[in-house]
Amino acid sequence: MTAALGIFWFVGLLLSIYAIFQTVGSAMMVNFFPEGRRWWQFPSQLVSLAVFAAFCINHPF
Repeated sequence: MTAALGIFWFVGLLLSIYAIFQTVGSAMMVNFFPEGRRWWQFPSQLVSLAVFAAFCINHPF
């Protein structure tokens, strides 16, 4: 079970890093065009950063 937990943590960490790149990167692309901004972009950035921090703090090692 410990190995599965370590694998789940590593995969979750990679997915959270990908989510940060997607949310922050898409926001940076639409900063030049204010009509492209959506109300959910800032909350999704905060959630993706919080998930990343949770994976970093709660590591199985």
